[in-house]
Amino acid sequence: MQPMPPMSWTKLAAAMHGKFDETLDRLADAVKDSILDWEGAHGCAGAGPVVASLPPVSGDDLVAALRGRVEDALRLAAGVVNDVRPGERLADRREEIIDLFTALACEAFEVALQLRLDAAAAELAGTAPPGDWAQKYRRMRVAEAAFPPPDAGHDL
Repeated sequence: MQPMPPMSWTKLAAAMHGKFDETLDRLADAVKDSILDWEGAHGCAGAGPVVASLPPVSGDDLVAALRGRVEDALRLAAGVVNDVRPGERLADRREEIIDLFTALACEAFEVALQLRLDAAAAELAGTAPPGDWAQKYRRMRVAEAAFPPPDAGHDL
């Protein structure tokens, strides 16, 4: 696997914005699934389980998830340090390493948060009543989008 080049602050901010939006979308989907499953099984809205807190992330799981990326970052940092020549301006090279590890720190936070969200979603799935209403609802929505009903003005 080829190591990733360092990112500029602008690229990093754009990437993190996209990742953050994806994480919030997944959390919103988990909440919607829980509401739909609960309503379908009990016929009442708002009585479903509420996540009061997220389970902690396992250090071993986080290490396993980021091991390759951390190793890549350290190899890139070693390459940057080894490329410094006598008399070269060190601030530019230092900035490359700072950008590299800033991106790694942001990614580590994102992965850790995702691991916590996944664990919470797994707990909710375990407490959700049977019925799979959220899955059926999503299938119905996909079917509606793929095969929209005919307009009232059109003949079949």
